[in-house]
Amino acid sequence: MGAREGGRNVRLLRVAETIRHALSATLSRGDIADPDVAGHLVTVSAVECSLICVMRMCSWCL
Repeated sequence: MGAREGGRNVRLLRVAETIRHALSATLSRGDIADPDVAGHLVTVSAVECSLICVMRMCSWCL
């Protein structure tokens, strides 16, 4: 793996972690009006980004 590929992976991990923190903050403030989520403690366990950051998958549980 070259330096460019390694740097890209680090950048994707930072982007995913930033999204995870933002999603966690949004859920903890109650900004999402979803009756399934309202009033529950939600843990955002992971966010994965594709190489071109077009697709993101978030894993969370109540």
